[in-house]
Amino acid sequence: MIIWYTFTNITVIILHPPKLFGKMRSKILFLAALIVVALLASTAWYLIIVNESAKQSIARTLEEKRSLERKIQDLYSLKKTLESDIGSITREKAELSAKIAQYESRLTEAANEINRLRAAVLEIDLLKTAIASKDVELQKKNSDIELLRKGIESYQNDITQLNSRLSEAQEELIVKRSATPVELEPITVSSKPKKDNARVLEVNNEYGFLVADVGKSDGIKKYDVIFIFRNTTLLGKAIVERVGETVSVAKMLHKTLADNVKKGDLISY
Repeated sequence: MIIWYTFTNITVIILHPPKLFGKMRSKILFLAALIVVALLASTAWYLIIVNESAKQSIARTLEEKRSLERKIQDLYSLKKTLESDIGSITREKAELSAKIAQYESRLTEAANEINRLRAAVLEIDLLKTAIASKDVELQKKNSDIELLRKGIESYQNDITQLNSRLSEAQEELIVKRSATPVELEPITVSSKPKKDNARVLEVNNEYGFLVADVGKSDGIKKYDVIFIFRNTTLLGKAIVERVGETVSVAKMLHKTLADNVKKGDLISY
């Protein structure tokens, strides 16, 4: 606008000069023309430079716009990718949470199983202790059985010898009866008094033996028969097999008697 205003004023002065400048008109016109040409050239040059600069600025702006649009597009793509990744991560998180819950449940079951196994191990240890105790008891029982077996063998040998002696005595008696008149042997009465209120001290129901508080000092001899009472009821009989000074061991004649006799029952002989 300023250039155009200046050009217009110069043109007016040139075309309508005042009278003071009449003589110098040609020179002024030449100078004015030069000035106008210079102004026009500078103006054109300025416009060309400004236009080129504007074009470059517009080009840069458009390039920046396209770059920003590409960046925005890239950001939208990245946003979609991130949203997809977030969805995948969320699903994986849910799956992992479910697996963790399953593993925790399995761990709880495993802990319960371990507790059950520990209780079973403790019970096994107790059973082993009980078995060891039973083994000791069994060894003791086996030892008792061996002693009883040896006692039974001894009794059987004694019985065999007694039977042999009895057979010999019967044969001798038969011979004597056939040869000579029978003479009665004198009857001797033991001077040892019988014990009143003799009682059963111990009972072995399994093997049918009892221990009585009467012995040699009370006139008891091996193979004597003793009677067992409870109050005034006769329970049964037993044969004395071993005799001590004050106690004796007798074999009960019936299994039912062995089941019925108790410690403290009365003995008569």
